[in-house]
Amino acid sequence: NTSPAMSVSTHDDGSFNVDRAIPAEGDAPCEDLATVPRAPGSRRVLAAYEEGRDERYYRYDGSTMTEWELEDFFTRELAANGWSIVADLDGEGAAQANVLAMRDGRQLYVMLDTDAHGLGSATVMLTE
Repeated sequence: NTSPAMSVSTHDDGSFNVDRAIPAEGDAPCEDLATVPRAPGSRRVLAAYEEGRDERYYRYDGSTMTEWELEDFFTRELAANGWSIVADLDGEGAAQANVLAMRDGRQLYVMLDTDAHGLGSATVMLTE
């Protein structure tokens, strides 16, 4: 099996440093997607991508919004940023997504959760 290597952006010499990739405080290294909003109060705890591809994976934790409030937030904000919200969540990966959006032939899956402390989290996956 020759699956492609997964890289985590660390903005350094290419070596992998778990403490920098998944920091205990602050944001993980990487830039947010310009057309994908970040929930208020959340921090980027993980950002990953496959080298040479436009696919992206982000994890945001710590929002004071519940998953239901986050669903409304992402639905409104993605539409305002030019994404088409897909109402029918049938298809690969869609069963787990709370919000599925499309733009320029790309799909964006947003999976939401509320932790035991009532803080919301969002996992955002952009596919080609």
